[in-house]
Amino acid sequence: MDKAARQEQWEQAICDPEFMRDIREVEAAFALADAESLLGMDRMDLELSQHAEVVMQERGILADWLHESMDAPDRVERAPDGTVHYLKQIEAFGGRWLRVVVNESIQPARVVTLFFDRRVR
Repeated sequence: MDKAARQEQWEQAICDPEFMRDIREVEAAFALADAESLLGMDRMDLELSQHAEVVMQERGILADWLHESMDAPDRVERAPDGTVHYLKQIEAFGGRWLRVVVNESIQPARVVTLFFDRRVR
């Protein structure tokens, strides 16, 4: 399905009141899950993927910035693939936005990747 067809399908779906009710219920559940995740997740139960370790070194990302992004994010986004994206503006790095992508569906939770995201404003 191309982008235009997906857009048309989405526009039809959002006109359906039942669909929108279901979306609001899902959003409320994710908001609760995000709050519980942020408040209750022990960061000691977190591991870095090999990729995350490599890119931290290559991109000069400090471990403190990683932990700060997860402990006190400016934004939290849940992606369709089930990962959670923690975003934090890092003043010490010119105000750029650090995106930390975490797979929280496994134990321990795993940082999949992290990078300074130029798309975030």
